[in-house]
Amino acid sequence: MPTDLPQARAGRAPLTARQKARLIWLNLRFLSLTRRLSRAVRRSRMVGPDQEGGKLLRISRKWLAVSAEIGDLLGDAEPPEARAMREIFEGGAAERMGGHPPGGCASRPDRGRAAI
Repeated sequence: MPTDLPQARAGRAPLTARQKARLIWLNLRFLSLTRRLSRAVRRSRMVGPDQEGGKLLRISRKWLAVSAEIGDLLGDAEPPEARAMREIFEGGAAERMGGHPPGGCASRPDRGRAAI
């Protein structure tokens, strides 16, 4: 039974060995962050968003960064889950949830975008 395989995108060069290795690493990181995000959501539901300390927010930012890098590498659009999470952040919900603003926090100004 013949199977139609997806064709390579027109005008897009195939990934180099280094890009493939980076993609594999990013996929492993994405899976790890997805598991951590799931645990952080469960913990946040148990203790409440005010008591969870912003861990959910930090993991979410890392997850979004990895998702965006995978999309850039493959030339694909963002998945719907990442789009929805990005809309939440752009709406300012992150600050209302008790997290720190993207530029860092008052007590640790050295921690900011570099953590992503």
